[in-house]
Amino acid sequence: MVATIYTESTGRFGRIVTAPDNQILQQCDPGEFYCVGRWDGEKHHVVAGVGVERPPQSTSASGQTLSGFPAGSVLSLKGVDYPLASVPSVTTNMTISGEYPITVKCWPYLDWKGVLHVD
Repeated sequence: MVATIYTESTGRFGRIVTAPDNQILQQCDPGEFYCVGRWDGEKHHVVAGVGVERPPQSTSASGQTLSGFPAGSVLSLKGVDYPLASVPSVTTNMTISGEYPITVKCWPYLDWKGVLHVD
């Protein structure tokens, strides 16, 4: 059997294992369980023991302003992570003109990738 191991407390998929049906559970560490089949942790997570697609974010960027991000989000900019406050929007105060690729992460949502434009 092929199964994907996940962390029960978060629903995050981890490793894929292959073992006889009666030995799959032995592949799990404490706090882990499994879903039958191959699951992509970048696109899926577990809810109530069932693998489902991770929901999209409604984040958007306009100039230096981000809005619509989920509570608990983290902005990744130039290799540095910045926790985002639980507010409707945030505006950066960058002064060097350019385009800055960013990622907004918030489990279990899909990562959002965009660009901040600084004039």
